[in-house]
This record gives sequence, structure tokens and C-alpha cells, in this order.
Amino acid sequence: WNGRVRFPNDATAALTVAEDPWPLAMTIDGNSEAWRYTSQAWEDCGSWHIGRDSKLGASYCDNLEKAQISFHSDGRTTTLDYEASDSLTSLRDLFTRRFVPTAFGAPAWRNLVPAAGYQPNCNMEGFNVASSSTHARCRFGLLMNDQPDCATADSFIGIGCVAPLANVTSGSSVSHGVGNGDFPAYVEVRIQGRGVLRWDASNTPSWRDPDPNVGTKATSLPIPVGIHARFTVQVTNCDPTDAPVMLGVAAAAWDMS
Repeated sequence: WNGRVRFPNDATAALTVAEDPWPLAMTIDGNSEAWRYTSQAWEDCGSWHIGRDSKLGASYCDNLEKAQISFHSDGRTTTLDYEASDSLTSLRDLFTRRFVPTAFGAPAWRNLVPAAGYQPNCNMEGFNVASSSTHARCRFGLLMNDQPDCATADSFIGIGCVAPLANVTSGSSVSHGVGNGDFPAYVEVRIQGRGVLRWDASNTPSWRDPDPNVGTKATSLPIPVGIHARFTVQVTNCDPTDAPVMLGVAAAAWDMS
């Protein structure tokens, strides 16, 4: 599809690429060590597939708008949807940098692995959630404790986890609580990506002219195949006396809507 999008000066417009709405970024087998909390797999953008574990590096390191984390356990699939607040955040950023709290609530987490037990205390949740270096930690999860604190939390629900008595890396592991034991889950993580295109009109005055015979400003943003991307187009330094900006958009293999 080739065409033009017309919008006012100093405007922001959004274009959505309609491909797979939720392309896969990673799969996690809760019985495997591939996505253990300390695994190097969290740190890089490489792609690989081993057994039921996999990572698609382009999706994993793409700027994301939303993430969809689906737990397959006990014949059920339950999903948590996360919307990134920072437009330049990737899954790698979320899983490897700082603690990012979430607010799904303990009942929503317990529903991910319905057969698992639980502990009533702590209930700290988010990305890179940790009690201490010797207790429960998860790349994304909920920490639980039978004691009235988080410092000694020894149970979890989540992905990329480790705990003193845990034998699973994703799913749920409960010690000294209701329904003790390990409950592995198979997890799929999907994303909607986001890219930003920016033009400074003061540097390219001719591209504002709708005359097709006049030179135009061209730029591109490479997006990995299969990524569902929302493009934010920002135009700055437009002369308010000019005609409305004409933006040409071309896509070789995508349906633009």
C-alpha cells in the first residue's frame, strides 16, 4: 500500500501495522533451567529454541507498547497484560534493569496457577522482584511468605524465579504454606512493539510542499518482520503559515490501517 496521510502542523499522528497482533517473544518451560533467574538468556538479543524454551531476539529487544504473559497450567490458559509507561522500554529492559512494581493483585497471580498453594504475606509483585540474594527472586512475579515480612520470602508465582526450596523456574513454588510444593507452568510472552519517527521541518523545507515535482524528505524505521508496531510520527518546527504537512507512507508487505 502507498498513500499519504494529512495532518495539521505540529501534530502527532499514529499509524498501526496490522500483522500478527501479538507476535511471540519468548516461551518458558517451568521445568527447565534455560530461563532460570541467573541465566544469561535474559541479558542479550540472541534468538534460540531449545526444547520448549525459546527467544525471538527481535521481539525481545524491540521497543514495546504492551506485553502479554500467558500461563498454561492445569489445562487452563490465563493471561496478564502489561502496558509499558516508557515508549523506549523493551522486554530485556523490563527483565534486567530495576524493580518495576505492578498492581495485578494476589488473586490475579494465584489464578495463573490455580492448583498451586500460597502463603498469605508479603505479596510484593513486579519485574525484577526480590526479597534478598538468598531468598525468593523473580524476573516477573509475586513473592509470598508465611512470615509477616518480605525480606525472608521463600515462595513465588512467576517466571525466571529462584528460591531456596524451589525446583521450578516458572510457575509456582510454595514452602511452609497452604498447599506446599512446586507447580511448573509453560509460559508464552508476546508483545506489541512501538517505534517513533521524527522530522524537524526546519531542516527540510521542501518536504512540506505537496507538489509531487518538488523534492521530498524521506526516512525509514526498520521494524522486524511480524512485529505489531504503533508508529508515533512527530513533526516539529513547522511554520504555522505553511500549508498542512503531507506525509507519505509506504509499506511493501503490510496492511496499513
